[in-house]
Amino acid sequence: MLSVLSVLSKLSKLSKLSKRSELRRLSMLIVLSILIVLSVLSKLIMLSVLSILIAEHNDSTLQQCWR
Repeated sequence: MLSVLSVLSKLSKLSKLSKRSELRRLSMLIVLSILIVLSVLSKLIMLSVLSILIAEHNDSTLQQCWR
């Protein structure tokens, strides 16, 4: 949150000529950070689904052992 505010304050201080290149750099940084967050979230979702499947498999295995 603070980094976004600092970037916005830096953008307001830039001249008009350098704003375009800085905006490109900022947009690339935002896109890259969104991709990283999505990658981490997808891996967390895959791990949670995998742990649920393992837990269900272990539960069914335990139920078969008790029979």
